[in-house]
Amino acid sequence: MFEILIEVESAAVPCPAVPPMKPGLGFVVRDEKLYPRGAAPICLLALQSMMPFLTAKQREIAADDWMARVHHSQCPHPEHRVTWRLEQRPVGATRWLGADVRWQSQDVAVEVESIRALCTSGTAIGDAAMVRSGLLYLPQPMCLWAVQAALPAMAERTAPCCFEVEGGCRVRSSTTLVCPDPAGSVILRIEERD
Repeated sequence: MFEILIEVESAAVPCPAVPPMKPGLGFVVRDEKLYPRGAAPICLLALQSMMPFLTAKQREIAADDWMARVHHSQCPHPEHRVTWRLEQRPVGATRWLGADVRWQSQDVAVEVESIRALCTSGTAIGDAAMVRSGLLYLPQPMCLWAVQAALPAMAERTAPCCFEVEGGCRVRSSTTLVCPDPAGSVILRIEERD
């Protein structure tokens, strides 16, 4: 097993997110969890486009496998072209964790509401992520599978920074989802915080 360091390598045009995705910002995937770099956010659009690579890159990859050649991922926005570097590293090589992230009015919260079985990723009730203007903030490491399951509902509630719709696209109801791992049956609540 490896961990994956994911960092912004370049941006063809400055990223319009607030704060913008710029070189040096990033996160780590280790043991199926996302570990943030301090209070730095992660672009939801970019994260969703690189999700298929993250699990595979944590495994030993044969030299003739096409995945061995994947070292970059690009934000799908056609004008800003933020490029992320994906680096396979020994587990524990990166030493940063979450920071104190402050909730603001109208942030969308993704919170672990209950665990009905045995969660193998170490998720705990109350673990949460926050979405603000299409950016994901992690006050603590968060299960990769839980985040992936919640991405569509999070995106539905906050317009991504690059594709804002006039008047926004906020939905003011809460949604309950279950993590895709049937062994854990982790229940997630997604709702707008006031």
